[in-house]
Amino acid sequence: MIRKHRLLFFACIVSLALLSLLSYLKQIDSKILGLEPRWMWVSALPVLLALIAGGYVGKFKAAGVEFDRGEQDLPYLRPGPKVPIEENINSSTEEKHPKASLHEVDELNLKEARVNRYRQNRDVFLVHKYKPSVHKGQRYDIFIYLIRHGSFDFSDVEKAEFFFGEAWGDRTFMAEKVGELIGVSTSAWGTFLAICLVTFRDGHKVIMHRYIDFEMAATGT
Repeated sequence: MIRKHRLLFFACIVSLALLSLLSYLKQIDSKILGLEPRWMWVSALPVLLALIAGGYVGKFKAAGVEFDRGEQDLPYLRPGPKVPIEENINSSTEEKHPKASLHEVDELNLKEARVNRYRQNRDVFLVHKYKPSVHKGQRYDIFIYLIRHGSFDFSDVEKAEFFFGEAWGDRTFMAEKVGELIGVSTSAWGTFLAICLVTFRDGHKVIMHRYIDFEMAATGT
């Protein structure tokens, strides 16, 4: 963590020096710098790169250039042929899943449950991103990985095992750390439930789940 702060501090110094130099050359109307004033933003490039390298910023996109935390480098898991939606799960009866009464819901301590979830997960959670697929017959390419609340340190995580279901042969996939991420990538033509078993170095285990949907595609229009 100290190393990351030092990198950011050094980048700030470089950016200030670069900004001062560009401003001086512009002020004296130097022939060396014949660029318009809007190009002065390049002096902030060292700070931006330090923010990305240090994990302070997960993604940045500007002027047609996009930076991310390495999702594109995650190992790819090729799905099998299309299989029917898991009807056996969706057809569960109310007897198997009785509805809780309003009285029972009111007595649930949701604040305590929220705090316990953070503690049980040790601030580690499962997230996903997606984009239109480049693979024939698939709808989206998906990046599924771990993220830690308020930190990018996964030194206490020993391994993460992913399970996606029948379309992936009911196999369990081991994920190793790639750059700053622990996760995998895959493709899908529909939604599915992702399960991840995270094992910490002290033996503590926790099962996390993420419903892989594509609802976020409707935003930003």
